[in-house]
Amino acid sequence: MKRLIFLFAICILSGCSKSINELEDLPQIDFDLQPVMSSPSIQSKKVTFKYINAGTDFYLVINNGRKEFLILDAFSIAGSKCAYAARTKINVAPVSVATYKLPTIGLIGLCYSNNDQLFFIENGFKNISEKGGDIKLPLYSMIKYHFPGNAAEAESKTVNNLYVNFEKLGSSNAPSAIKAD
Repeated sequence: MKRLIFLFAICILSGCSKSINELEDLPQIDFDLQPVMSSPSIQSKKVTFKYINAGTDFYLVINNGRKEFLILDAFSIAGSKCAYAARTKINVAPVSVATYKLPTIGLIGLCYSNNDQLFFIENGFKNISEKGGDIKLPLYSMIKYHFPGNAAEAESKTVNNLYVNFEKLGSSNAPSAIKAD
């Protein structure tokens, strides 16, 4: 009985995420990662990727806490029917934080099915986060990177499950133009 429940839980969890192959198979729209700023960081021997939004602008913040260059070989951000893929490789300096501008929320909304696009039309955009709110759509990102000075470390791939969160129509936090009477 426990095995059956465990198998059922695995099936449910695997159905809620996309694999790297599924993300690579989506039609891709090429874009250029636009550098916004770069600043020194502390040496933490870790690399982190954070996603932040300011209004409808969307950013990728890369913290390279290692003493070697990081080369971002591939980056893509995907909805349910297409993905935006970076055209060029990006070099991130050792012990630094680099911020890059991604496609806006409106452009990312075009990478969803027609039914999913209704969320963008009928609800006010709230934020993009790793935790989903009441009204949400999944957003996937894939990052491939390596360290050229370290032959022992192979290329790394990271897939992040993010959520595009929306305000309920008529809620007090939604813009007044879309409030229901």
